[in-house]
Amino acid sequence: MAEKCPCRMCNNARVDDELTEDNDLSYFSVGKCEKPFRIQLASGDGKPVRLLFEFLFGKRWSTVAVYYLKYCPNCGRELLEYGPAQDFR
Repeated sequence: MAEKCPCRMCNNARVDDELTEDNDLSYFSVGKCEKPFRIQLASGDGKPVRLLFEFLFGKRWSTVAVYYLKYCPNCGRELLEYGPAQDFR
């Protein structure tokens, strides 16, 4: 089976030669949440693809939990470039 190419959600500097560790950070909002909560899908910044669970405290968003994904939810690519998702700290 051919390896899947990264999509816009899981693309990062480790799999795309046109990106560097300085320009590969991206965030996407996931679904709808009641304020003061939100969920974001993040990739890049030297970290594996992850879900960020955030809480609005005053005028600032604070991350309260992070979940590192094993597969991209958009294209289904196994995310191997940072090693096993559960071992990343």
